[in-house]
Amino acid sequence: MLIKKAHLERLKKEGYSTREIKAIESGTSQNAVAQVKKIREALQKDPVLRKRFRDKIIRFRREHERTWIKNRGYDNYNRLFRHVLGMPLIDFLTKKAGSKKQLSVLDDGAGLGVFLRDIKTKLREQKIDVKTDAVVLQRSPHLVEMDNIYEGPSEFFLTNKKYDAIFSYYGSMHYTERWAIKNQLIKFTNLLNRGGVALIGVDFIGLRIPPLLDQMKRQFAKQGFELTYKPHYVADEPSDILMIRRL
Repeated sequence: MLIKKAHLERLKKEGYSTREIKAIESGTSQNAVAQVKKIREALQKDPVLRKRFRDKIIRFRREHERTWIKNRGYDNYNRLFRHVLGMPLIDFLTKKAGSKKQLSVLDDGAGLGVFLRDIKTKLREQKIDVKTDAVVLQRSPHLVEMDNIYEGPSEFFLTNKKYDAIFSYYGSMHYTERWAIKNQLIKFTNLLNRGGVALIGVDFIGLRIPPLLDQMKRQFAKQGFELTYKPHYVADEPSDILMIRRL
């Protein structure tokens, strides 16, 4: 998608980075780019917010190293997300691949990448080619092999790719500042292909309040998405499950 010269100049004046402009040119939804820009602008304008954001990343990184299970694999993801899918996760992914026998998958907060390795192995057995991308806060020497790895705060993650499935099991949605969660959700869902699905496991009990959930469903419906929510009552697993499908 080529950008007209006038539009390109406007993007530069508004502060879009070269990476963001390239993402727009290559077809990434401008809405996804806009969410990254909104988060950056909010942090630039408010020093207190910026410090809180930076401190939170540092604090959660330390807690992550002590307590987060970095080697969560297929069994963990399947046990959680099958409740909202109504079928085993591997069946869902096989169905999603269809006759093309191809899938593009992103894991937001991938840990060591064990889940991505597991699904690649399982899908290869069915002769399905899957491209696996991961977003991690900090690289580990124990990361398994993946097609692409993005290192850094997920709030600033941007790509020119589209995905058939996006997963976030205690990923950035769980750790992001409350004011930025909406931007994160919109950004990730706008990276989905048509018919693509984002599956998010998070502790966000506020979603159990009907007015808030209904409002979110309406907002996403206006942008061409279907949102499904299920509470989850299993210890040591995310208490809330979101499934967002691009129509």
